[in-house]
Amino acid sequence: MRKIIQELRIVARDQNKVFVEKAERKKLSPGDAVETYGLDPGKGMACVEFDVEPELLQFQKNVQLRLDEWFVVGNVDLTNRNPQGYVNF
Repeated sequence: MRKIIQELRIVARDQNKVFVEKAERKKLSPGDAVETYGLDPGKGMACVEFDVEPELLQFQKNVQLRLDEWFVVGNVDLTNRNPQGYVNF
């Protein structure tokens, strides 16, 4: 998270996407994030909030996890997006 804030960018990895949550959704605890999204244990300990234009958001159904996944395609430049990082214990 610190590197993301420092460099003002999120590098897309899985499927060339940056997976996001809408702001109105309640923040998940690390354990809930691991369970909900099938993350490796120890992941989900931090989050970065940032502004994004609605037209950049896309979603897909994840049949395996039985949920809709919101994402932005490609790397995300956080310049002028008001990024804020949080440790989530």
